[in-house]
Amino acid sequence: MNGALPHTHTLAVYAGPDAERDCVGHLHYAPGGVPLDFLYADTWLARDDHFSLSPALAPERLRSLGAAARQQLLGDFLRCLLPSGEPLSVLANHLHRRRDDTIGLLQDTGFDTFGALRFGRPPEPLPNDPFGIDVLRPVSHSELSQRILDRDIQPLTLWDNKAHASLPGDRHKLAIHNIDGRWSVLTADRIASTHLIKLGGVEAGCSSLTSNELLVMRLAAAAGVATAPVTLQRLEASPVLVVQRFDRQRRPRGDAIRRIHAINARQLLGLSADRPQPLPLDAVFAMLREHAVDPAKELRALLRWSLLQVFLARPSDASDLAFVVESGGKLRLAPAYALRSRLSFVEAGDARLLPAHDALEALKHAAGEDAERLPAELSRMGLQLLKQLPETAARVCLEGADRAVIDTLARGLETHIKQNLRARLRSPFQALLQKHNTLSKTSRQSVHLLEPAGITIDNRVTRSM
Repeated sequence: MNGALPHTHTLAVYAGPDAERDCVGHLHYAPGGVPLDFLYADTWLARDDHFSLSPALAPERLRSLGAAARQQLLGDFLRCLLPSGEPLSVLANHLHRRRDDTIGLLQDTGFDTFGALRFGRPPEPLPNDPFGIDVLRPVSHSELSQRILDRDIQPLTLWDNKAHASLPGDRHKLAIHNIDGRWSVLTADRIASTHLIKLGGVEAGCSSLTSNELLVMRLAAAAGVATAPVTLQRLEASPVLVVQRFDRQRRPRGDAIRRIHAINARQLLGLSADRPQPLPLDAVFAMLREHAVDPAKELRALLRWSLLQVFLARPSDASDLAFVVESGGKLRLAPAYALRSRLSFVEAGDARLLPAHDALEALKHAAGEDAERLPAELSRMGLQLLKQLPETAARVCLEGADRAVIDTLARGLETHIKQNLRARLRSPFQALLQKHNTLSKTSRQSVHLLEPAGITIDNRVTRSM
């Protein structure tokens, strides 16, 4: 699909360090940074392991679209790779770019993005610059603490006046290369970040975000949901979460990192990157039936992810659901990486939360033919969450999470999970719940599944460790 568009600029897009073999294609854009078209490289399409930017931007689909539709889809896809909200404003201001200069911002920051894509090549370092291409620039905890305090005037993605990564979302974060606890930033061809540092604070609907997210991520993992590994690091300025990237894989030798292509649900479905909108789960289920590596396995994983959002009292967000893109464009669900709950801010049963029965009915409708798994999965996951909640809450407190936040959140989660377990989908399901409820009363280790027991964080785990 080589070709040229008159009166446009081009930007090469890579999926690896080799300038020729790993060139996916060229992005054509108008002056001012408006994306117009993407032309896949013939050498890329000839590879057995090639993939499309996303199913919405597959070569054959791009050819079938008119110019306006192509521009809209490309713009939405690319904006999903950039920060939003305050982090975008701070970044654009510091780079002397407009917020809507999508291509310009990616030219400055797109060497280490979400997924495998890299936009352009890192600029050659100045003669007096000790931290050039493929050189790790150490970051101490004290330096990061000071940068956290200064984040409103200088974005965390800029160090030594150089951009190091483009990180989506409206939360301040930093991409780091983490080896044996040694943190570094970099501008690189063959090395990439391995972890994300996510700042705490208070978000609308989520009090004390680091403690909230730590508990929910650990609880989901304990209940059998695939999640990205996460730890809490207490810095002088603020506690931060250190999240291992699922879209990075260390090569057997040296510091080289393989970048794995991944997209979020907005990019998968071609949704607007700017407009808040409910996640159309029925469309995601349909896409996995058509494009998944193993449809049965991935559809069950999506059902479990969706159920988890119901138990967390959190509307499904298209930006927080991601997919790994395999060779040939086949998809698999990525580990969960941004789980949190509104229940440290809104009490279970609050009118602002979707009633349990309504939330489950909506999921049942979205799952379509896969909804027959819903009662069993709901029972299994709910009971497992309740079983794991007390010990998980105690453990994250030992790691430094805010005890008051964890206590409030754990009580809210317990109440909300039980409300969802009581919600009737069909009579066999209710009978199954009654069976588990009876068994729970005979077990000393039970959480008293459907009784108003309340979670208390005590020293039981402390004594056992």
